[in-house]
Amino acid sequence: MKNSFHINLYLYYNKKNFLCQFRLRDLFIDFFKKILYNIYNINERIEKMILAVTGHRLERLKGQEGAISEWAEKQLIRLHPSKVYNGMAQGTDQIVAIAAKKLGIPIVCCYPFPKKHYHPTEKWLMENNEVIFVSPHYSKQAYVIRDNFMVDHADKLLCVWDGLGGGGTFLTRNYALEQGKEIIDYWGLRMT
Repeated sequence: MKNSFHINLYLYYNKKNFLCQFRLRDLFIDFFKKILYNIYNINERIEKMILAVTGHRLERLKGQEGAISEWAEKQLIRLHPSKVYNGMAQGTDQIVAIAAKKLGIPIVCCYPFPKKHYHPTEKWLMENNEVIFVSPHYSKQAYVIRDNFMVDHADKLLCVWDGLGGGGTFLTRNYALEQGKEIIDYWGLRMT
């Protein structure tokens, strides 16, 4: 009789222990569901982020096109923008546009005005992407208007600026600062 009571008590204790473990498991599952839900919402917010690009043409990139391409791809993966506003100039703009197209990120090809001829790379980049002509025809201010348009429609600016004054990259970067936009700068990140 004594042994039977001991066995029953032991079984009851084990069932209770099992129920406690089961309840703890449910609490952990709920906890992790909440964490995953928050991560999903963060990703959803990040996906809605819009990026603009500014940077130098090939002659001012100091032979770092390959490194800039790798950096741009890493930034696009990290930021995961819903689209990228791009000025389509040879150099930084096209390097970033190629990386975005490779990753399947939509590009908004922002031209200052319509051109008569487009480079084959530009034609390839424009395929299946939105194309905007900010001005109907050439003017000296068309490039600045285009650059400001891109900054105005973006949350962040991806920038490849060598630190020297003058030029479209300098003006676009300053305009983005005036507008309170976050700037992610290639040489700035490399110096920190």
